[in-house]
Amino acid sequence: MKRVRTAAAALLLLVAAAAAVWLPLRRGSPLPAEAATEGGSAAVGGAVYAMSCSHCHEPDARGGGCPDLRGMGGAEPAFLAAWLRSPQLVHATSPMPRPTLTPEQIRDVVAFLRSLDTR
Repeated sequence: MKRVRTAAAALLLLVAAAAAVWLPLRRGSPLPAEAATEGGSAAVGGAVYAMSCSHCHEPDARGGGCPDLRGMGGAEPAFLAAWLRSPQLVHATSPMPRPTLTPEQIRDVVAFLRSLDTR
């Protein structure tokens, strides 16, 4: 009987963990690689960055005490979008707070970050 309860608890934990990863991706609009910057505006993303990100990552994206974002332009758009949706789902121990960005703002910030390598 104890083994059955242990197995049931393990299964419940597995389902909860899967839901914790899957549900946030389903809630917002999922951004596959080809749509992560589709329609995104680097100019608008720069304004969103200035309001939401620059206080930690510095206005010039050099990072200060946080990661330097100037080299992020080569990253896959889907990776950047996933990071902006929920940093802890990408890297569990990330100290970055979860941004409260709309899917459109995420597309714009991804376009902005990708533009940093071309400046």
